[in-house]
Amino acid sequence: MRKNVAVLNQILTEAVQRRRIAIDPAKNVELPQSIQAEKRYLSSVQVAAPAKAASRVTADAAVVGEWRYAKLTDAAHPRSVLVYLLAYAGLRFGEAAALRVSDGM
Repeated sequence: MRKNVAVLNQILTEAVQRRRIAIDPAKNVELPQSIQAEKRYLSSVQVAAPAKAASRVTADAAVVGEWRYAKLTDAAHPRSVLVYLLAYAGLRFGEAAALRVSDGM
């Protein structure tokens, strides 16, 4: 909200300077106090639960076929690594998805 009010104040100040309006109607507006929410962090046990779930393959090899099942099991470990990366490095999903192996070299 504060950023929006700052932009509005800049616009209105410019309008007053250019004599488009006589006074700035938002000049003395008082903003409410900002409330900082307490930050919560997951414990290692709480992180391990979705990581374990992400690495679990629930497909049936007889239904999806052996080749597809093998691909699913190959992809299971990287999914759990992704959960740990998101949790412990503090990356957002888009940032983690954009990472490439060459980024670490």
